Amino acid sequence: MEYARDIWLLLYRCNGANFADLLRMKWDQIQGDYIVFTRKKTENTRKNKKRKIVIPLTDKLKELIEKVGNKSNPYILGLLPEEYTDRFFDNKNHKVKQQINQDLSKIRTKLNLKTPLQLGKARDCYATTLYRNGESVDDISHMLGHGNSIVTQRYLASITMERTFNINKSLL
Repeated sequence: MEYARDIWLLLYRCNGANFADLLRMKWDQIQGDYIVFTRKKTENTRKNKKRKIVIPLTDKLKELIEKVGNKSNPYILGLLPEEYTDRFFDNKNHKVKQQINQDLSKIRTKLNLKTPLQLGKARDCYATTLYRNGESVDDISHMLGHGNSIVTQRYLASITMERTFNINKSLL
């Protein structure tokens, strides 16, 4: 369960990266104080303007990478062979995600969380945390690697319950 928690945190701290991107993230994509990569999802869909995701390598992120990383493999998580087929990748991605999500579900139960705890929620939490701390939707969109901010709206949770009271204080 600790590994599952660490992977969730790693996704969150990697600009809310998708697990598929983390699975194929390589050590050589760490460039100085940043991790720079292209999302798997947009690799084949965008012909022009393939946007690079740039992740600031913070101390907390470095700690997580050191903890779960496998330096004897070109891929940070060390779960892929140097050469692999699309089919192998898809199977490995599915199998590992399934196991981690099962462990995250156990954590959710232990902590009595109302919201499901899954790998995909790391992206939502990343975007929502930035939004609730005053970052613009356009900046969040850029950090997530979206082509436009309309797509980003799906990742942003609604306003907090407390905020609804502050908003309605403006009523006459």
